[in-house]
Amino acid sequence: MRVVPDNLSDEEFDVWLAKRGPFDNWKDADIRDQAAPLWLIGDNDRPLMLQNALVQVVGKEKSAKTFFTLEMAFCIAFGLKFHGLDVTQGQVVYILAEGGIRRNYTRVQALWSKHEAELQEMGYTSLEDARTKTGSFILLDQTIALAASSKEDPFSPKAFLEAMGDQGIKSPLLVVLDTWARSLWQSGGHESDPLTVGPSIQQADYIRKKLGGTSFAIVAHEGLAKNGRAKGLVDLGGAVDCGIFCKETATNSGVFEFTAMTQRHAEGGYKITAELRKPLDGPSVVLVSAGSMSAAAKIAGLPKSARAWYDALASLGKPVVTVAEWLAAGKARGLVTGKEGQPPSDKAVRTAMERARKGLVAMSAISVDGDGTVTLTPDAMEEPEEAGAFDVVDADGETDED
Repeated sequence: MRVVPDNLSDEEFDVWLAKRGPFDNWKDADIRDQAAPLWLIGDNDRPLMLQNALVQVVGKEKSAKTFFTLEMAFCIAFGLKFHGLDVTQGQVVYILAEGGIRRNYTRVQALWSKHEAELQEMGYTSLEDARTKTGSFILLDQTIALAASSKEDPFSPKAFLEAMGDQGIKSPLLVVLDTWARSLWQSGGHESDPLTVGPSIQQADYIRKKLGGTSFAIVAHEGLAKNGRAKGLVDLGGAVDCGIFCKETATNSGVFEFTAMTQRHAEGGYKITAELRKPLDGPSVVLVSAGSMSAAAKIAGLPKSARAWYDALASLGKPVVTVAEWLAAGKARGLVTGKEGQPPSDKAVRTAMERARKGLVAMSAISVDGDGTVTLTPDAMEEPEEAGAFDVVDADGETDED
């Protein structure tokens, strides 16, 4: 498949196509000029998602497909490691055509919570701030009628590309269609309709080329054969460059496996195992794997009292503070209460702080220097043995959708 140069206008695209006939022989020099395949997520040893590829994420209902795919998109958009894997950073368009944009947005907010420490280090103060400043994470709730019978259809690929151009979205690295079924329905067909499936695959490739070689990820339900392929015709499975199969390890376990079963240009079989956990104050669950647990997730997993003292320390806005400043912050937040409505004694406050300090030092969340100063060290934290502020959520909890 040819790699289209980035940022071509319609006129430039037509000129580029005219330079080669559809059946022209590829000369060795022309092939050498093509960029080598790169990974959006992973590498040759841990291949997950290829650049400029047609990608399928498939699994039965409640297999955490959307949780997984949404985090892939989130990490690409903001340049964050994805469950320990390197990513190529770039603009992402995510089409959430099921479940409603408001409800799905809580999942994005939960991803902000999971990766908050890293994002704040990048200078972003909130999810809205990160999305506004980067323009890298575009959310839509209208699917594309990939097999639209008319180019004048307001939901056709042509209309989608025009809307992207109007908004300055020229060459995203990834477009996610969640779900494949919704797009086929929008076109008046279904997963077993050859007059819809084939043209939809062709139009997905057309969109990829027009956007300069973007990857196009399709979220699909598993077929009745339960062989890791999407529901309906096998055409989709045969066309994809990367296929990721999602499944729960055991009924209502809340633990999921995500396996790169299909890799056209690498060895398949790379697997990520992750558990759905929900911060006590978070709006939704997130997938947490041991290799990817961010500093924010680890902090959220602290025991409640230690987390409160950690938050008091962080609220001072300085990486290094004195013990006196930390004590004052804890007292101001009312972390220790006195008897019969009276203010707590200084001794009681210090005792509570010392108890929290020992636990935080043991987990490497902070370090205490000989001069009595305290330093935040969340990146060095070990994963807490118990979830603490994370609840394990089974598949019937908050995962009534994918």
